Amino acid sequence: MKIPLWLAQELLCAGHVLHESMLASDAVEYARLSDLNTTGLSQEALCAATQDVLSPGFLDSLPDKLTAHLAVRFAGFGETETAARLALRAQSISPAVRRIIKRHRDQYTASSPEVRLRVCGSSNTHALAVALVDAFASNGFRAAISEAEYGAFMRELIQPMPGMDALVVLLDHDYFMPQDWRKDAGSLHSDVKDRIESLAEALQAYCGEGVNPLIVTTLPTVATPSAGYADRVHRAGAARTCAFVNQVLVELTERTPLLCLIDSDQAMVEVAPAARCDNRLWFYGRIAYSDAATRKQATVIARYWHTRARGPAKVLALDFDNTLWGGVFGDDGIAKLQCGDEFPGSAFKAFQRECLRLKAQGMLLVGLSKNNEDALSVFDTHPGMLLNRDDFVATAVNWEPKPDNIKKIASELRLGLDSFLFLDDSPHERTAMRRMCPDVTVPELPADPAQRPFWLRSLPHTWAIRVTEEDANRTAFYAAEIKARELRDCAASYDDYLAGLQQKLTVAPLTAHTLPRVAQLHLRTNQFNLTTERFGEAELSQFLDQKDRMAFAGTVMDRFGDHGLVIAATVECDGPCAVIRSFIMSCRVIGREVERAFLGALLDILRSRGIRQVTGLFKPTAKNGISSQFYSQVGFVHDGTAAGIERWRFSITDGYRSPGSSVIQTSRSELC
Repeated sequence: MKIPLWLAQELLCAGHVLHESMLASDAVEYARLSDLNTTGLSQEALCAATQDVLSPGFLDSLPDKLTAHLAVRFAGFGETETAARLALRAQSISPAVRRIIKRHRDQYTASSPEVRLRVCGSSNTHALAVALVDAFASNGFRAAISEAEYGAFMRELIQPMPGMDALVVLLDHDYFMPQDWRKDAGSLHSDVKDRIESLAEALQAYCGEGVNPLIVTTLPTVATPSAGYADRVHRAGAARTCAFVNQVLVELTERTPLLCLIDSDQAMVEVAPAARCDNRLWFYGRIAYSDAATRKQATVIARYWHTRARGPAKVLALDFDNTLWGGVFGDDGIAKLQCGDEFPGSAFKAFQRECLRLKAQGMLLVGLSKNNEDALSVFDTHPGMLLNRDDFVATAVNWEPKPDNIKKIASELRLGLDSFLFLDDSPHERTAMRRMCPDVTVPELPADPAQRPFWLRSLPHTWAIRVTEEDANRTAFYAAEIKARELRDCAASYDDYLAGLQQKLTVAPLTAHTLPRVAQLHLRTNQFNLTTERFGEAELSQFLDQKDRMAFAGTVMDRFGDHGLVIAATVECDGPCAVIRSFIMSCRVIGREVERAFLGALLDILRSRGIRQVTGLFKPTAKNGISSQFYSQVGFVHDGTAAGIERWRFSITDGYRSPGSSVIQTSRSELC
């Protein structure tokens, strides 16, 4: 009998060494980790275990107890950086783990980007401030926390402290719940309404004046009702009050780009409602949430910041057999594959539905299967399939190693491997991907198909900050780009290829409608991103309808379809001089002279507004080498380098030569 996953984890924590032959198929990846329970481990084996445990996705799948055990073991081997990373992930307050964090956290985060946070709330926020330091460290940031005075959150909103990257507001039930039960229900509800409206006005005041994100937590589900069975309908009921307050916050967030709402119920989903608060802590120190609940909130806030800074996964790479359907195509044939309305096929169908949801929210689907190419016919002929062949932007159905295939597809899509999320039921394929492509995120796919749909929905790597209208069409955009490349392969010359595309570029000022997509471009683009400025909607809103700060966006169409909004720039003006703060373009249209045409239109617009001197900035990174020569190629002159940022100068004089493209029809919006 093979040892199941849960037992393997318990045996590892108890210090046992496990051999692969002893383990069930979903637990074989733990065999190498058990080497850490031995003494005299070789450096080679230690390096292999380190690579396994730190693989993107695998670390997230480890239970806290096992993560804490591994942290202690790595610390014993002198691997302090790995030990600190694991300890920060453990969500544990065991003395051994706390000692590792205390000794090694600051060293681990010494070279990490600093994030300056101001924390305030309607209760004691010290526990959250402490938890945020660890949570941000776990996500690759060094958090510098400043705490406001107790209960002074309204003042913090109206008079924010300068120099902060974000303000975090922790809300709690007590601040909003009815207090004077001598009043009737209508009066009690009016008191709640007045309080939330005052808060909403303060939140709007902050967002109207500031440029940094405002992170606010919602009220979690109450553990005890205040109106018994009628709590959800009674005007002064605790459940109804929570729902009312949260709805006001939701509606405010919908129209306020600067405001980020953290769903406390979602953050604390693993903590039972009755365990989210500790009454002793509340009466002793006005601490609204238990330690476990506080750490969960801090984790979600830190993950939000990580996604905001670096973006979610862009591509979902999927295995076929026993992942998208039950059974093996080559052995069972189409008729016996399980996918439909009856179990177990219903679980696979639900999983496909989640894949379609992610596609509608902007993720690209890629098929990776060790099969003959006719396996694709399953999507055309099996009656239970939700996915179609056209839902995949690319497929690699062959007998080549999947790491090789994913590298080829990444190159074709012009995306980095760190944009990929790989799902496969085979632990051997997952291990191979982690070893050969360490940048690819490879989570532990649950062995039980019934668990997979809900597991995929809860996977933070897939969570977007905001979903735009263009996200649903992303696969079609890439399909049009693939057709364009086929034209390039057949063209007699590169110029003939560009002319044959019949491209049309439309340039327009940034508007409230295009703001989310331009923010998304800033967040997701790495290759053609000249300064890597990660402007969010809040920062970009400062470029709306301003004379000295402008932003422009470009949409592209060609003979194969509409590519949508694919290029943007922000500009700051000072008299006759202007600086291009950010210049970004989607990798889908790289190599088509779109950037030249857009820059030409941008310079014409600036000249019409009295600008005569333009400075372009370039900040080299590990991923934007493809754009390193752009300014020199379009006639800008190098004007020095400071703090790692190159400055390039261009004079817009009478009769100047525009760097625009002759093979792209460019038009400007009437608003320009």
